[in-house]
Amino acid sequence: MIITITQDDGTTTTWDTNNITDDNIQMEANVIINKVGTLSVVAEALQFSTATHRNNLATLLQDRTEAVVDTPTNEVVETPTEDGGTTPDDSVEGMTEDDSSTEEES
Repeated sequence: MIITITQDDGTTTTWDTNNITDDNIQMEANVIINKVGTLSVVAEALQFSTATHRNNLATLLQDRTEAVVDTPTNEVVETPTEDGGTTPDDSVEGMTEDDSSTEEES
């Protein structure tokens, strides 16, 4: 099996795992390649599923004017970190959730 891997620094290397002389290493390399392929498919499926659910939710809520919440424009306050930089934004793109909840927390 021929694979190409691009490192973070941009260097690209191509290997042919069929040329590995140690059978255990060859088998382990092929197992890892198969796992990476499977994980890539799962990641793509999750991304597609998330986008579909977000779209379905937006479609479901678009005519629900009774559920619209008027939120005031929030002023962004940057909190410095230990190194003096600002705190990164940890929000999920495209969807936010406030601190309120309809369920009691235990």
